Amino acid sequence: MEFKLKNIDNVLLVTKIANVHFFEFERDFKTKTDSHSFSELLFSYSGTMIVEAENYRGKLRKGEMIIHRANERHALWAPQNNKNSAVIIGFQCNSEILNYFSKKPVKLDEIEKKELARIVKEGRNVFTGPYGIPVYDMKKKENQIFGSEQMLRSLIETFLIELIRKHIHGDETPKSESAMRDLRRYRPISTRILQIN
Repeated sequence: MEFKLKNIDNVLLVTKIANVHFFEFERDFKTKTDSHSFSELLFSYSGTMIVEAENYRGKLRKGEMIIHRANERHALWAPQNNKNSAVIIGFQCNSEILNYFSKKPVKLDEIEKKELARIVKEGRNVFTGPYGIPVYDMKKKENQIFGSEQMLRSLIETFLIELIRKHIHGDETPKSESAMRDLRRYRPISTRILQIN
C-alpha cells in the first residue's frame, strides 16, 4: 500500500514585492495622485489620514487598513493637526478578491497588528534602507538571512488569507495567543495515530 500525494491549491499568490515602508509623515503631508501596476497596502499606525482613491474617499483612522488595487489612482493627506505614521507595502498578487479591501477601511485586531509588524520586520531582512523615505527601486540586501524572501512572501500571503477569511467569509474563530493551548486540542488525534503505528 502506497501513500498518495496531493497537489496543494494556491488561492492567493504574491509574486513580486515593490517595497515595505514605515513612514512618519510631516504635518500637512500630501502625496501626488499616483497609480502603479501593483497593489498597495496602507495601514494607519497613528493619527487619522485622508485617502482619496477611485474606490474610497474618506478617513483612514488609527488601526485601520485599506488596499489600493493595481492601477488604481490614489493619494494620501496627513492633516496638520495630527501626528501621522503608516505602514505601506507594495506587492503584486493574482487574486481579485483583494478588491474588497479597496472599498472601505478595515480595523485590525491586536494579533493582526502583530502579524503586520512581523511583515515589516522581515522586510528589513530583505531590503536595504531607507525605510521611511519613498523610493522607486528598493534594493535587496546582498547577504540576507536564510529564507528571508520566501518568509516575507509567506507572511504577506498568510496575513491576506486570514483577512479574507474574517472579513469576506465571516470566519470569526478566535485566535488563541497560546500555541500550547491550541496544540492540546489536537492531542487526542495524535494519540490515535501513535496507537495505529
